[in-house]
Amino acid sequence: MKTIRPGVFETNSSSTHCVTILTEEELEKFMKHELAVDSWSTKLATVEDVYAQFCTDIETAIKQKCVDESIRDRIPTCEEFGKWIVDSDNMPEDVADWNCEDPIPAKLRECFEDIVQYGHYFFRGYCDYEDTSKEINGTTVVALSIYRGE
Repeated sequence: MKTIRPGVFETNSSSTHCVTILTEEELEKFMKHELAVDSWSTKLATVEDVYAQFCTDIETAIKQKCVDESIRDRIPTCEEFGKWIVDSDNMPEDVADWNCEDPIPAKLRECFEDIVQYGHYFFRGYCDYEDTSKEINGTTVVALSIYRGE
């Protein structure tokens, strides 16, 4: 993000998705991929929250007949899902493979990307961000600006 006028927060709406105020403790958890920022509400979400949304998206795809219900056998545990967030190299090879034509791993990858990589939950590593710290009433807070140069 480029500062044009000092002391004024400016943004290009096509590139900045949200600004969230965090405590230093929350920022530390964000940096460790333990918390995500929900750009729609600008609230914090845990890995468990994001995983629940991922599972809901899979169930919706099954109900809409977009994928066979045998996909349930391939849904990662929350712990495995958390490892996918930290590094997509932790995904099974067929899920990570963009050229895989098998609909089950392709749907798992699509749902993951829809909510984490290109969706509304931002984890460190899937976006660019800047932070600034300031003490307010004895508490250090951080304004975290999450953006993508889209």
